[in-house]
Amino acid sequence: MGTNSGKLFAFTLLALQLPAANAEPWQFDVTPYFFAAAMDATADVGPVKTDVDMSASDVLEDTQNGFMAMMSARKDRWVVGLDASYFKLGDGQSESVTGPFGRTTVEGEVELTDRQWVYQPMLGYQVLDQGMQAHVYGGARYTRLRANLNVAIATSIAAFPGGERSAKAEKDWTDFVVGGHLSLPLAERWSIESMADVGKGDDSDISYHFLVAAKWQFNPAVSASAGYRLLHQEYEDDTFAWDVTCSGLIMGVGFSF
Repeated sequence: MGTNSGKLFAFTLLALQLPAANAEPWQFDVTPYFFAAAMDATADVGPVKTDVDMSASDVLEDTQNGFMAMMSARKDRWVVGLDASYFKLGDGQSESVTGPFGRTTVEGEVELTDRQWVYQPMLGYQVLDQGMQAHVYGGARYTRLRANLNVAIATSIAAFPGGERSAKAEKDWTDFVVGGHLSLPLAERWSIESMADVGKGDDSDISYHFLVAAKWQFNPAVSASAGYRLLHQEYEDDTFAWDVTCSGLIMGVGFSF
C-alpha cells in the first residue's frame, strides 16, 4: 500500500511544480458532486466468487456514507486537477455465489460490504481554444478497496450445504491514465463538458472513465451541471479479483474563485 501512495504523492508534487514558472494568477474550481451509479460487479475474495448487479436506487439505499468532489487549479494553458471520491456500500445483495462446490443461485443470501477510495490527480495542457476548448492530460488513478463477503445460504442441494462464511480483502492499486477534456459552449451560459481517459497498472488489466454533462453558469462564481458518467475497473492478483462497472447520473455544483 505504501508504494502506491508514494507514487500518488510524487505525481501530485510534480503536477503542482510544473506550472509554477508562469506569472499569471491561479484560477481555482471546486465541484462537490453526486454520482447516482448502478453497479455491475464480480468479486473474487479467496475461494468465494460473487456477482453483484445493483440499480442506482439500490446503491443509493445501501450507501452508508460517502464524499465526492472534483478540484482544479488553472494557470495560462496548464491545469492541475484532482477527482476524489469515497463511499461505503453496506449489504449489497448478490445474485449468485461460486465456491468450492460449484455455482448455485441464491436470493439475497450473499451480502457485499464495500468501502472504496478513488483519487485521481491529473496534469493537463490546453491544446485548443477556438470556441471549443480542449485539454489533454495524464494522471494516476489510485484505488483502495475493502471488500467483505458474508455468505449465508440455506439450500437443499447436497453439494452446496447451507451455513455461513465470510471472506475479506483489502487491496490498493494505481493505474496510470491518459485522457482528454472538451468544453463546447452552446449559449452564453450553457456548455457541454466531457472527459474520457484510459489506464493500466501493475495488477490492473484496464480501467477507463467517461463523463459527459450539460453545464449552466449562474454567475462567474457558481455553476451547476448534470450528465452521465461511467467508470470501469479490472484488477486481479493471486487472492483477489475485482471487475466492476459503475454508471449513471452525475450532478454537481461548482464554485470558482
